[in-house]
Amino acid sequence: MVYHEIRVVKGKKQNYLVHNRRKNGKWLKKSSFIGTGNIPQQEIKILKEEFEIKVIASDKFDYISKDQALEI
Repeated sequence: MVYHEIRVVKGKKQNYLVHNRRKNGKWLKKSSFIGTGNIPQQEIKILKEEFEIKVIASDKFDYISKDQALEI
């Protein structure tokens, strides 16, 4: 699941998309910087979908192909 996270660095808002998952008993966290300041919710929704597709495509699956994983 991808979620939107706002971090404050040196007094400025920075927006990130974050994906967490567990692998081999450890948590993996992938994040992507999407901009500073206020970002409209519609744009965040579109960026979330694109980031989730990118994360799924970068993973390796044992029993299904990447195309099947993206379709699911």
